[in-house]
Amino acid sequence: MSADYTMNQQRGRINIVESTTLTLGERGSISDSTAVAGTQLRVNTSGTPIDVIVCRKDGATAGLVGGLGVTFGVGEEGYAVDALSGAAGQCDGIIDPDISTALAAGDTFLLFVKGPINYVSGAAVTAGAQIKPAASGRMIDAVGNEGGVGRATILASGAAETVRGFFDFSIARNGLIA
Repeated sequence: MSADYTMNQQRGRINIVESTTLTLGERGSISDSTAVAGTQLRVNTSGTPIDVIVCRKDGATAGLVGGLGVTFGVGEEGYAVDALSGAAGQCDGIIDPDISTALAAGDTFLLFVKGPINYVSGAAVTAGAQIKPAASGRMIDAVGNEGGVGRATILASGAAETVRGFFDFSIARNGLIA
């Protein structure tokens, strides 16, 4: 596992395997921090570590951007994603929320799998509510806690808002990500 420092330097970047010594499927943790606008500085947010996996985008699915939930490709569990999570409930992690451009096939990036993570809402989300995947990789309230993969820590007043939640995708796919 790489030093946390190395993983932290890759936030918001793509093609991180080609530019570092990181490898696909490598797991590590980064600090929960927020970028300071107009600088390269980050401010510590909570001190809670965020578990991440170095992944590659496979498949032809368009529109994979930061903050959206995604699923691993068949036979590529733990190192390659190929689709946005959907209303069926499967979600293996959230694309690094600091990535602002759409990922192209072959791009490598950090997939956030456990901890406090910024995500994109699919509708209004209640603070403190269980949340689950909806269509297009967004998250919504989990009615009756069914299919919940996380808990909203900040409310969202509508769709397409970037808000904060606490997630644990480490139990996804029967514990393949531990």
